[in-house]
Amino acid sequence: MTALELSRLQFAVVTVYHYLFVPLSISLATLTAVLQTAHHRSTKRSGAAAPEAADRTGDVRWQRLTLVAGKLLMITFAVGIVTGLVQEFQFGLSWSAFARFYGDVFGPTLAIEGMLAFFLEATFLGLWWFGADRLRPALHLATIWIVAVGTLISAYVILAANAFMQNPVAYTLDPGGLRRRWGAAAGDRGVPGLACSRG
Repeated sequence: MTALELSRLQFAVVTVYHYLFVPLSISLATLTAVLQTAHHRSTKRSGAAAPEAADRTGDVRWQRLTLVAGKLLMITFAVGIVTGLVQEFQFGLSWSAFARFYGDVFGPTLAIEGMLAFFLEATFLGLWWFGADRLRPALHLATIWIVAVGTLISAYVILAANAFMQNPVAYTLDPGGLRRRWGAAAGDRGVPGLACSRG
């Protein structure tokens, strides 16, 4: 096998795993947040009905479901991190000509995804996992909802980068590669959620 074929094979294997585990972590974050919300509500209901009772109805069932979904979320999130980091290195190492040509367009979107969404997810997922017995219940619930919103922001930013590859608008081509006109990029019909028309 040539170096090009090996690079393609390596990128394909990593991408398959990344595309499998990342959507799972997006859905599991929302599922975990919904389950913990049900647990939180059942705790409030049973606490209001019998404040002196130590054993509150509904708590254990929702708590166990939340814990199972949370453990699966942690595993899929970890695999998504590992495969995502490897993908970013592969862009620079295996596809350096592509990265130089397309870097001004793809680089900022990956940076936004990493610095905004990923750090938001990772920070609050850590707070959720390690703060279960340390945070107030409402604050603990808020951390998993922030994780769920962070996964959706992350997915949106990556879809915006992919939308440019499918429907390139608002760019100039010079000898150094593509240059994105960011102000005009907001009208890209390929970006999900943006219905602006371009002239």
